Amino acid sequence: MIIEPLYEATEAIINELLARWRSTPKRYPFNRPDAIIPQKIIPDWLRENKQIFANWYVAVCLHMKGRITSLDAFRGHIRVAEKYPEFYIPRIVRWHSDDTLIKILTECRLTSDHRNVIRDWRMNTMHLDTYYHGNAINLLKGLTSWEEAIRRIKNKRTKKERKEAGYAGEGLNGFQEKMVSMLLYFFDWEGWLDPRFPYPSPSDIQNIRAAIAGGALRIIDPDSTRRHDFFTAPWREMVLRYIRERNENPIDVADVLWLFGNLMCGNSPLTETRIDEGINGSGLFDEENLPHHLGVEKFLHPAYRRRLEETCLVCPFRKFCHLVIPAQPYYKKGIVDLRRRIKMEEHIDISQLSEPVYFDKAPNLEFKFS
Repeated sequence: MIIEPLYEATEAIINELLARWRSTPKRYPFNRPDAIIPQKIIPDWLRENKQIFANWYVAVCLHMKGRITSLDAFRGHIRVAEKYPEFYIPRIVRWHSDDTLIKILTECRLTSDHRNVIRDWRMNTMHLDTYYHGNAINLLKGLTSWEEAIRRIKNKRTKKERKEAGYAGEGLNGFQEKMVSMLLYFFDWEGWLDPRFPYPSPSDIQNIRAAIAGGALRIIDPDSTRRHDFFTAPWREMVLRYIRERNENPIDVADVLWLFGNLMCGNSPLTETRIDEGINGSGLFDEENLPHHLGVEKFLHPAYRRRLEETCLVCPFRKFCHLVIPAQPYYKKGIVDLRRRIKMEEHIDISQLSEPVYFDKAPNLEFKFS
């Protein structure tokens, strides 16, 4: 598999999405009622204690590794903060056993990779307590560049990396470039990043979907892989270049890329992996994960028509989109499974089709957690 990054296409993707985001009223898909930024479901009481809230964001990031949706991670940690606020106080966490901490996550319906999350969280609370007085907000003191953020926050895995990073440079467990940019984005969104500086958008599955849909990552001989950095590294570099050259707002860029991938690609029936009829190797495999070769006939069924009309058939990048990334292999096993996109626009008359219109006076509604 060969990946060729195209910066001109990156410019075109972000320009188009920002124009839709900033128009009055917002244009599709950002005017959908479910166009919800996860931070908007955070209740006001959680923001009252800044130290706990900053540490809460660090813990949330540990659950954002591809096997759980962002909204589910937020909802789960809101439950934890409501019932067990001490979970986010480093000096208290160190006295709890792993089994106790795992029980808290299970009770609050955070079901992803418990052992590894608790291992990383325990190490990170020790790091925060040792170097930053137990407060993640202190990570921002004197921080003025993306490169310095990488030095402070990215986890260094080798002795050479730790030596080059210097004092307190071993970073946070489980944090690579994606998590560093995600934590900066959350802190910036809360208004804590001062001075502000350019940083790339978190390169998650939604970002990669947007990049592939718009032709910013040209992929030759597509295949399945667990090596997310094949896609994330070149995309991250191109987005950072765009933000720096245009002095663009990193928050807006991150929001539009995440929302587009989530609302358009994520809701398309072409990215689903459904249980289909047929043999499954005499029951040896999970049927829902078989690489079924779905034909045009299936998606011509009326059951799929409305969802196609809300996603692929009105997508501004459909001329350049040749591949899709199904959600289930990614969220369940961390696999980026590139599949050829069935071009339904060649089989359905879209000449009279226009973008859906929503008449609600308050798009991007804030649904406070209950």
